[in-house]
Amino acid sequence: MTSTVLYSGLTVSADRTGQPRKSLDFQDRSQLFPTDTTDKEDAVFRVRMEKLPTRISAEALENKIQVLLKKVVVRPVHMEVVMDPIMGRPRGHCYLDFLDSQSSEKALELDGLEVPKS
Repeated sequence: MTSTVLYSGLTVSADRTGQPRKSLDFQDRSQLFPTDTTDKEDAVFRVRMEKLPTRISAEALENKIQVLLKKVVVRPVHMEVVMDPIMGRPRGHCYLDFLDSQSSEKALELDGLEVPKS
């Protein structure tokens, strides 16, 4: 499922990046560090928002995303605005992590909403 958000004539898309991810993507964490927690407790549902503005600071972009998320009444447990290391500006996409699939589905309801300009 893909969602889009409009910003100054650009289409911003948000989509679920697949299965719930774990903190270690390439290795089974339980083999490295045996713990008493279950995989369900470690599961995070990740949403990727694309085509975000790139000519603003990361802090300003995070604030704009928070304003959008308030419209669908969800709070991510983690937000990562991907930065261009050379330019020091956002690359135009971010990742939002949620603890449950319902919250990630609500974040996908941002389809068609306009990113606030101020």
